[in-house]
Amino acid sequence: MKIEIPGTPIALKRPRFASGKCYDSQTHDKGVVRMLMRSNRIQCIDQYCKVNLIFCFSSMDNLELWGVERPTKSDLDNQIKWILDCGNGILWSDDRLIIAINAEKRYEKKACTIIEIHVQEIMEKQKLKILKEFSPSEVMQMRSDFAKGLDHFQANPDEIAAALIYLGQKWGSKLKKVGDFKL
Repeated sequence: MKIEIPGTPIALKRPRFASGKCYDSQTHDKGVVRMLMRSNRIQCIDQYCKVNLIFCFSSMDNLELWGVERPTKSDLDNQIKWILDCGNGILWSDDRLIIAINAEKRYEKKACTIIEIHVQEIMEKQKLKILKEFSPSEVMQMRSDFAKGLDHFQANPDEIAAALIYLGQKWGSKLKKVGDFKL
């Protein structure tokens, strides 16, 4: 899913304190951005996702349009926080569901913020149970062991029997556990 928020990217500011009270100086801006997010009619995501953010600043300077990098006024981390906070409850149910963020600032003729959301597929519970039994390194080791063991099928019956005994002793109990699962 991809949406574009028009206008100069905004960075999250710290809350302000006056007369012993805390207030958010960006309440109005947040309301505008949240309304623009809602207008894209994207269903709120309630599962893990990865997010790409591109903060485009307007420039008429040809050097910047050629990709010559120059700093902008606002910090990238505060721009990211702004989008994550504004997107809560609209783009994603909670920004804790975001497992990876890729962000960049660039200059374009038109200022905007581009948000791309890539939903992570949820694996079936049975498959998760199976994967829980083996670490990635164990799977690679088992693959290697079986490949070596299968090489012996060209050899004599004694070597084949020895290889099968070895594989059964090393991997039999774990394979028995996953053999009881149904996909």
